Amino acid sequence: MSTLNVDNINEYTSGNGVEIPGHVIQVKSQFFDTQTSISSTTSFTDTGLTLAITPSATSSKILCCFYVSASAEDNSYVAFKMFRDSTEIGSSTNSGTGLECFTGSTFDDTGNTSYGVHTIPMVFLDSPSTTSSVTYKVQASPMRTSNKSMYINRSYNLGDDNQFRAVSNVILMEVGG
Repeated sequence: MSTLNVDNINEYTSGNGVEIPGHVIQVKSQFFDTQTSISSTTSFTDTGLTLAITPSATSSKILCCFYVSASAEDNSYVAFKMFRDSTEIGSSTNSGTGLECFTGSTFDDTGNTSYGVHTIPMVFLDSPSTTSSVTYKVQASPMRTSNKSMYINRSYNLGDDNQFRAVSNVILMEVGG
């Protein structure tokens, strides 16, 4: 078995790049603390969690990691979707009763959950097949049947000391293909 020890790897021909399959090429991250209110609606609304990345090769994959801090009124249902530009990615392809989405959460009425904040993890490995900038984002809906509002980065109730102001995070990692 041979060992190759190097201090630096440079591309042989300028502009071709050095890509090692399975290795992280670049990381983009964004910390979000803006509080967003989303009213009951039949459509999905931007949460404010959005971040762009420019892949260095068309064979690269993008590991999308969204950690959404959300709350809603007691007895509410909230659904989330992930997008690459205007294309929905990662959502269920099963159809039938209910709503196809990436993930969802319920906020029940046991123990004043309207004071709490749920962290909703959304992780997806995407293949954008481009070297142009792509923007990833999360949209949410408080579900048309619950007829209630939701919040990003804060408790639904903000009336006393039993409240939270939270943060959400987005991490995008380009992985060599």
